[in-house]
Parts: sequence; structure tokens; C-alpha cells
Amino acid sequence: MAVEPAAPPTSVGETHRTVFVDTFTNGLIGPDLAMLGPVEDGGHIVVNTSPGCWGPMITPSIRGGHEVAQPVAVAGGEVGDAIAIRIKDIEVTSIATASGNDVSPEGSFNGDPYCAPVCPGCGAEWPETRLEGIGQEAVRCASCGADATPFKFTNGYTIAFDAGRQGRGDAAAGGGRADRARGGALRRAARALDPEPDPGVRAA
Repeated sequence: MAVEPAAPPTSVGETHRTVFVDTFTNGLIGPDLAMLGPVEDGGHIVVNTSPGCWGPMITPSIRGGHEVAQPVAVAGGEVGDAIAIRIKDIEVTSIATASGNDVSPEGSFNGDPYCAPVCPGCGAEWPETRLEGIGQEAVRCASCGADATPFKFTNGYTIAFDAGRQGRGDAAAGGGRADRARGGALRRAARALDPEPDPGVRAA
């Protein structure tokens, strides 16, 4: 069988020295996705990433286990090329975060809770959700109202950051900030679940 030659790369726009990325792909990646850029060879990409994994994990409408930043084309790049990426700086922009150990409730997914969540109430796949209050059952199916997140905390913590972005474990930090954890990309913020550690747990 003859192999067709690869089509020339499609230009996605004017070449830029710096490309800013603050959009996401609903947890998917692949050749059909629209790309930003292109960034010129030797240029810079500034990415405002999604803050961690727990937000996408408790947002069943996201099709993958993590939110993925929109890809950037590199001027002159072709299929099969290798690209060297050097990270020059990382800046923490969150004012609080939450994480912990997880468990997936029975009936909340088909095979894999990361990429095949279902609403245990109405059976909808990748259900849209709304927030009702704060706590482990705050993420509710927009259609039937059932508790719809495919992950729960078995043990978790909330950390607030001071002006110098130094973390302090503080259970009180969660409740005060969880009600503001509702914006940003597609995800529900993990702080909405307001995890609190068992006594004596330390976060490094």
C-alpha cells in the first residue's frame, strides 16, 4: 500500500516572539485541536496552567483526568521534529490550594474515574455540574441534583499562601476561601470540598 507524503504544516498565524497561553482543551490532546502561535524558533511561551489535578478530578464534565493547556505551534516545526524546552521561571499564583488521598465512590464512573465519570443518580456521562455549598458533596449533577463527583477525599488538607507564597497548613483557610473556588477554566476548585487534615498531619 502506497504511503502518501505528509501534507505541509498548516500555518496558524503570524509568528510571535512570545506566545501567552491561558486556555485549556477539556482534558484532551491531539492533532485535531486548534493551536496557538506559532512561536518563533528560540521564542518564549508563557503558560498560566490549571492549578493542579484535584479540580479536574472532581469536575466530571472534563473529558480527561487533567486540564491540558492549549498547544502551541513552533514556526518551522514538522512532524517528527524534536523540540528543546527550557523552563526559565515558575511563579505560584494561587492564594490557597487543597489536596489529599482519594477514593472513587461506586457508581460514579465506568471503568476509569479519570476519563469515564457518570452521574450515579441519572447515569449521564461526563455530567455538567453545579456547586451547592461547601464540602464533600458540594459538586452536584446539573440535571438531577445527585452528588456527582467521581473522587472524594479520604484524608486531605488545605494550605493558604502568604504574600511571599509560603504555605501554611490551616483548616480555617479552607472554609474562608472555598466559596471563592468557583471560577477558572472548566474545573471545580478542590477547595470547594474543604478538606481538613486529621490531627497531627503535617504538609511539607
